[in-house]
Amino acid sequence: MIRVLCYLKNLKLLVMIDIGYVELTVTEVEDILKIVNPTKASSPDLISPKLLKEASSVLKYPLCNLFNLSLSTSTFPDQWKRANVTPVYKNSKPNDVRNYRPISLLSVISKCMERCVYKHVYNHLMRNNILTINQSGFTRGDSAVNQLINISNDFGKALDSGKEIRVVFCDISKAFDLVWHKGLLFKLQQAGISGSLLRWFENFLTKSNGWLLTVHVPNGYLDYLICEAFELTPYITTSQTQEMAFSLQAVRSGFRSLNKICVSTNVRSYYLYSPEPFHPLPDRLPQKNTAEEAVQVIQSGFRVFVHGAAATPVPLIEALCQHGLKAGLRNVELLHIHTEGPGTYNKPEYEGIFRSNSLFLAANARKAVMDGRADVIPVFLCEIPLLFRENKIPLDVALISITHPDKHGFCSLGPSVDCTRAAIQNAKYIIGMANRHLPRTIGDGIIHQSHVDTIVECDYPLHELKKGELSPEEQKIGKLIAEHLVEDGATLQMGIGSIPDAVLAQLNDHKDLGVHSEMFSDGVVELVENGCITNAKKNIETGSIISSFAVGTRKLYDFMDDNPFVEMCDVGFTNSVAVICQNPKVTAINSCIEVDLTGQVCADSIGEKMYSGFGGQIDFIRGAALGLDGRGKPIIAMPSTTKKGESKIVNMLKNGSGVVTTRAHVHYIVTEYGIAYLFGKNIRQRAYELIRLAHPDHRERLEKEAFERMKCMPSP
Repeated sequence: MIRVLCYLKNLKLLVMIDIGYVELTVTEVEDILKIVNPTKASSPDLISPKLLKEASSVLKYPLCNLFNLSLSTSTFPDQWKRANVTPVYKNSKPNDVRNYRPISLLSVISKCMERCVYKHVYNHLMRNNILTINQSGFTRGDSAVNQLINISNDFGKALDSGKEIRVVFCDISKAFDLVWHKGLLFKLQQAGISGSLLRWFENFLTKSNGWLLTVHVPNGYLDYLICEAFELTPYITTSQTQEMAFSLQAVRSGFRSLNKICVSTNVRSYYLYSPEPFHPLPDRLPQKNTAEEAVQVIQSGFRVFVHGAAATPVPLIEALCQHGLKAGLRNVELLHIHTEGPGTYNKPEYEGIFRSNSLFLAANARKAVMDGRADVIPVFLCEIPLLFRENKIPLDVALISITHPDKHGFCSLGPSVDCTRAAIQNAKYIIGMANRHLPRTIGDGIIHQSHVDTIVECDYPLHELKKGELSPEEQKIGKLIAEHLVEDGATLQMGIGSIPDAVLAQLNDHKDLGVHSEMFSDGVVELVENGCITNAKKNIETGSIISSFAVGTRKLYDFMDDNPFVEMCDVGFTNSVAVICQNPKVTAINSCIEVDLTGQVCADSIGEKMYSGFGGQIDFIRGAALGLDGRGKPIIAMPSTTKKGESKIVNMLKNGSGVVTTRAHVHYIVTEYGIAYLFGKNIRQRAYELIRLAHPDHRERLEKEAFERMKCMPSP
């Protein structure tokens, strides 16, 4: 079930997908069995932990079936709720059972199952950002020690400033004894746990007549007791303390990777309750330095995020490269989407000093990747923010471009918000290049200057992408799509390049078009000026162009500057399939490198050579296909041949080529020779349709190759 919540900031929609059923795999079960402690005592069922561990390769199959049966029937066996309980006296009256801590010995098999379920539930919570960032206990990559280090840092800074420190510590007495089961189930439901999984939890929490206790338990006491030996207890405790964390505005859990940056006065500390970069931090202003001074904070082994696209901070990058040489830095990782400029850090002389890690590959990094001096991460554009927010890739420093602070101290990320917002929310130190050429954009790209550690003032022209001359083939493709696939009132997604430009150039007679796209360029400006784009029919952010980054000419940047008609958003929102599909007549126009006769689309590589990346292609192809109005059009468009005359429609993809859009996802393919609709067609029919779109010089050869492959002729 898809749940749409209110995203208060900017009044967007936040979509949470409920988890109603969990199906465990044999591999998951085996992994849990392998880490069972064989030295533990047997549980009430007398099954030895040593047996479970040593026979895991055999027992994984029946146990997986048993666990899945429990989940599908929403039944937690009573036998697994039985525990040998030894009471250990805590304090107060010794004749009161509530003053004893129950040390429970539960079924090892049940604990294995709970660990499997816990993993799925925890991942659901993290994907949907349900857990408060203030939670340190029972959180992967965090601990109470981190919390203590951060608090100690805060105390030290306050004392150094001559401030008074007042602290309130809260300890929940008998925390596991006083969990309200009905309230907990309500909390689980609010967190997106539903269906058979919610009923399984309800059965899990239901008291059993089979408890083996060595002391008398008062009537009704088990309605509130949670056994501390349960593997799901950490999640239960975390769920019950969420509102407390917010109401107390607890101290923000500090640095996630202190081994990267030592606590010092030169390092940014999240000493408030939230890393949200929008709110002003009291009594805090950024330092003003030169680029050379600012990058001195970067040390060997650091992971540095670099702002990309039109906002690439080239002066900061050049200063960093010089710093790397002079300081003898080693193994500095630079993480980024595609960057403009020379990409100096990718030159051979910087090998060993810097290693580029591209989330979307640009021309300035291709040779370094091909030579083994740089890396590329295959990832959907919509999921890049998760890498930072879930701490999969911790960031030490972020190099970003910003506008100069306004009278309230707010800066803008300009034309490139994309994954940068997530990066600055999680980087420990932020260096901002204040550039007067950067357009001030509305939306998610606002950051208050108090969150920036160092500002470097710079007057650097933005990178521009000039429109090239369209070939006759590209013009024909644009006309075919505009006349046959783009309807009035459609919501458009398009990339940057000749094919999108060709389509946009043919839309001047269309009405009430909308734009919800991860990126856009100058062609959109012309349609706005002609009154073709109004965004009036959109369901998401009606009346506004929604995008996450833009690259074009100065005309585009001037159009974006302080323009409330354009909202630049976090790419996790713009590229969310659950958001995209709510707009009307979603028309996603993307290009590719080649397509095989079954409909597999390669868009990120040329054979074994990495060329670009996944980007947002599959995000919008899927979003259009799942359009709630049933009128979405996922389109892959390309000329039938390369500039060398090679066919882009091939029998089989080149050896090593990656599949970005699978044959199951593809719907429309367009070349200058026509439109093919592949959804619902079998392989033989697809081959026929695609050969029809190929250049005439290649059709006969493709037919022969198709026959050799399928043992039958392509036919409609």
